[in-house]
Amino acid sequence: MTETDFRTIPGQPEPMVRTTWFDNFTRGENVSESEHVRVFWASPSVRSAADAVDYLWQTRLIRVEAHAVRAAVKRGELTALRIGKGFTFRPADLDAWIAARQVNG
Repeated sequence: MTETDFRTIPGQPEPMVRTTWFDNFTRGENVSESEHVRVFWASPSVRSAADAVDYLWQTRLIRVEAHAVRAAVKRGELTALRIGKGFTFRPADLDAWIAARQVNG
């Protein structure tokens, strides 16, 4: 299966530009590439605001600063898990946050 076959995940706002970011995680035996992406997209796999910046750039080609990600969490615009001093994010939440900022017109 090629990358373009599964860039769209049910529930995500729009297709990913590329899915190579998910190669950071080991894929289990007998797990298809598309299932691998779907599982990590819905799980808290982005371990910091800096990783959130990297995720958004690699999958959406959107540049965001880490301080903007942290500020969005503090304003309640972006869902995150507080683990220790940092935040952990689900890629699905990052995509929804970006989609909510779309301006039409």
